[in-house]
Amino acid sequence: MGLQPGLERPTFRRPILPSYLYFLLFSMQPIIATSFSAGTLTSLTPQNPPPPASGVSVRKTPRQFLMERPPGPYTCLRARDESLLGFDFHFQRLLHGIESSVGCMSPVNAGELRKRVLNVIEEALTEASQQHPSEDGKEGSTGSTEKLRDFFVTVHIDESSIVLPSSTSGVALSAHAVSMPYAVMPPPVTLEIRGEGRRSPDVKHSQWLRDRQGLERFRVGPGGEVALSRSLPAGRGEEEGKAGKAGREVLEGLVSNIFVVKGGKLLTASDGILPGHMRTMALRAAEALGVPVGDPEEKILLEDILEWEEAFLTGSGRVLVPIGRVEGTSVGLPPVDLAAAPGPITNLVRARLLYDMEDGWENLRSLASR
Repeated sequence: MGLQPGLERPTFRRPILPSYLYFLLFSMQPIIATSFSAGTLTSLTPQNPPPPASGVSVRKTPRQFLMERPPGPYTCLRARDESLLGFDFHFQRLLHGIESSVGCMSPVNAGELRKRVLNVIEEALTEASQQHPSEDGKEGSTGSTEKLRDFFVTVHIDESSIVLPSSTSGVALSAHAVSMPYAVMPPPVTLEIRGEGRRSPDVKHSQWLRDRQGLERFRVGPGGEVALSRSLPAGRGEEEGKAGKAGREVLEGLVSNIFVVKGGKLLTASDGILPGHMRTMALRAAEALGVPVGDPEEKILLEDILEWEEAFLTGSGRVLVPIGRVEGTSVGLPPVDLAAAPGPITNLVRARLLYDMEDGWENLRSLASR
């Protein structure tokens, strides 16, 4: 890895892992080595992905589904059979999108809208299940039978249908579901630093799919991601009399949240981003494991890139993906390889996140009865 002329490499010594991490690494090896899926265990290694579902037909991608519809707020979540992961989180995201569209609080009846959202999700899952039949009786890697029924669900609201005074029945809802593989550990990906932070990142809006098209061509390799960043002036983020450090702050990916391990501490942007459900679950997983998490004022700065020990992405589609290389030439920094990817903290957080996911599924009928 070469540095630009005049740019000296700072002295950096990788810190020794705290003793609690060595204990966790030893005690959780069975969890790290496996992923919980529909009551059976499948390997996390990319060399052993689960077998594809049979009878797969050509179906629109979530992106195609959204691009064919008028602009409006949307959300994406995971489903398994007739259960959803993090529905309440995603429903609140839709409500926030509606409120942002009309500029006022509670423009619709949340209870009625909730029922309608669950109905369109159920219809989309029924249609997708017919196109992607389960593998009943197929022998899994553990010798038991398993049903391959994981889906990626997208719920969209036509912004033009949100008119004040608004009735919930007038809001145009649509949903799409497509079969997806179980969450296996993908190989490390490249993170390209390019693009400024979004103007309204806290709203998940389909216009962003159109706005980001120019940046998507900078993705490097399979699964690569593009990171948005912003200039951080000195003094920003002052807390208890401590001035913030100037630099360029890494915010989020085009479709994911970004985490960095620095000094044995887990860092992620807290503002200027769209906080995802998997981001929330990753933070909870780190807390449960006792992994130190930086406070909201601790920023991920590109100027500290040689001190990054690990980095990973989170998102509903791929759950958690290790970052193996960071390309920052567009902002004047040399490429940096994270040789340890995936590192020990990345493995721990991902294993605990997958474990917690198995307790997070909620049946559609149970959700509708609340």
